[in-house]
Amino acid sequence: GLTSSPGHSLTRIDPTTNQATKTISLGPASLGPFGVALAGGLVWVANHDGSPSISLSKVDEATMKVVGTVPIGTATDSGPVKVVSTAGSIWTNLAGESVVLRINPQTDAIQARIPVASSCGGLVADDTTIWVACGAGDGCAPGLSRIDSTANAVTATNAGPRRHDPA
Repeated sequence: GLTSSPGHSLTRIDPTTNQATKTISLGPASLGPFGVALAGGLVWVANHDGSPSISLSKVDEATMKVVGTVPIGTATDSGPVKVVSTAGSIWTNLAGESVVLRINPQTDAIQARIPVASSCGGLVADDTTIWVACGAGDGCAPGLSRIDSTANAVTATNAGPRRHDPA
């Protein structure tokens, strides 16, 4: 899927033809949609800007209809950017809080809030590990954190290079 932040929409792309096959509005709860992940027949969309709160949208993969919205915070402009599915959970980053959330996809409950050095960048995952890239913008410290999904904890952090500010 492809999101459009100004259009508050999600577009399905046919991988065979590379053509858009359907675009849907994610509604007023989805301001600033960014990252997407597939899990259990649902497309999960990270809504960075919220009104009245930041959230994840759940879209039925087959029908392309919004089937739910999961509020995950009260900030209005520093919500999730990326979302991944692994270890039976949905994982998303809250850039404004430097935290990664683990969400139960069956109950929509937040299972864990895992502090990281910074969470302004990307998320990638394998079966047991979530990697959090940092330093994607102003105010975001560069670095990389590794989260162990069994422990719900950061097991390694690389601070990354410091930005050089020539005088």
